[in-house]
Amino acid sequence: MKKIWLTVIAAAVLTGCASANVDEPIKYDAGAEWDAKYTTETVQRRDVTSDLLLYCKYSYNPGVGQYFETGGVLAGVYVSQGDYVSKGDLIATLDTYQGSKDEYESQSSLLKELEEDIADIEDDRDRKLAELEIRYKYGELTTSQYEEMSAEVASESSSVLVKRRSETDVCRMKIARAYEEMNNAAIYSSVTGVVSSVIRGGAIGRQVETYYEIASISELGAQQFVSYETEYADLFNVGEEYTLSTSGGVNYTAVVSEVADGIIYLDPVLSDNIPPQGTMASLTKCVGEAKNALTISRVSLHKSGDDYCVYYLDSDNVRRMKNVEIGLIGNSFVQILSGLSENETIIR
Repeated sequence: MKKIWLTVIAAAVLTGCASANVDEPIKYDAGAEWDAKYTTETVQRRDVTSDLLLYCKYSYNPGVGQYFETGGVLAGVYVSQGDYVSKGDLIATLDTYQGSKDEYESQSSLLKELEEDIADIEDDRDRKLAELEIRYKYGELTTSQYEEMSAEVASESSSVLVKRRSETDVCRMKIARAYEEMNNAAIYSSVTGVVSSVIRGGAIGRQVETYYEIASISELGAQQFVSYETEYADLFNVGEEYTLSTSGGVNYTAVVSEVADGIIYLDPVLSDNIPPQGTMASLTKCVGEAKNALTISRVSLHKSGDDYCVYYLDSDNVRRMKNVEIGLIGNSFVQILSGLSENETIIR
């Protein structure tokens, strides 16, 4: 399968050993008193989660071309780009299609009537011959009478059967011819997949030749959500299922089919909800979780050199700084491993 390399934007919140986008510490005189009003928060216990946000683009490879077996006037195209089709679905027809279809259905109905008529004639013949045999068995008919009457029944039915069977032969030939003409005037999908391109609607009512590609169908497995190379690819495993969401609020389900060279390939679980070519969608993957952790808001965390720190007001209302050891940096909160106590108040 041809791989398509497309741009991905990945936003990750990492553990405490990794860098974080935080404000530089504000320089201050440690001994000075501050009259400013500060917003504070209390150190609390809560669950912390860290999510990876990944953007992928939906694409499919050029598909299998769909052509008419003969030229003619294009009467209708019944698929659009992005439609899901099964093998054998009707794609397009020429103007001779409906007439051939009507003839095919009419002759098929007539053939059924003829075959039923033949069966009735044979049943009637067999019933009459059985009655003659019973009469002969019980002595109601002489041998010559029985043979003469049986021959007469067989002859009458035979002449009718010959005519009916001749009519069925003609009917079958007409059906075969109409079927061939109908198929030549129609395109049925040769594969199961997604319509990747289709002839413009303006072609309806115009002459098309056998080399005109009416539609192209990308087979199943050729459609994928594809990410650009990302350092977080090793967090994904083949077979994992994800929900991808567009900015418009449309959700798609996809399964990781391959992770190679830092690129993640996800096969959509196709349904009536087919993504248009080029659809951008995001998925969220939880990459870390800490239960009942001691936490502060991310906005309250600062950097001091290589260390992390927070600010607080001492008993004299002087702003002070203290270093803290952090664990998981979550989406909104940071896990505190040491340096703060539960219910302690700090500056946001």
